[in-house]
Amino acid sequence: MAVYNHTLGTDPVWVGRYRVLAPMLYAADYAGRLQQAYAGAELDWLNPVQREHFLGLRLVEEIAEADPQPTPDAVDTITDVVDHCIATLELLQVPATAGAPTARTILRGNDYKYGNNVIAEAVRRRKELSGIAADDDEDETVKL
Repeated sequence: MAVYNHTLGTDPVWVGRYRVLAPMLYAADYAGRLQQAYAGAELDWLNPVQREHFLGLRLVEEIAEADPQPTPDAVDTITDVVDHCIATLELLQVPATAGAPTARTILRGNDYKYGNNVIAEAVRRRKELSGIAADDDEDETVKL
């Protein structure tokens, strides 16, 4: 199945699916984390550099679709990425009171890559779910 991918806050890009032909390879997922993939595994996404490299060396092949699936709109796609970002923030134990600048620093310090708009929406939703008012953004500067 082909999917839309909304990475790093850019417009959705059409991305095909790929089957791994190599015995094993490392492929970066849409969050930038390396994932192991073994022969026969299917990948939903490859970044443009890996796509060209892997296809050129015949490490992967594109899977042809008989019936293309309907394309989801960008709102559904960004919602999936925001949900993934929220789960990552929880995994990293970032407090729900943390603002976008703090969340961004922690995510990027742990090699997670999300767009600024995705992080801001994830922080807003976490505050909403935990009952913290949206106006209670943390103050990133210390005043004396």
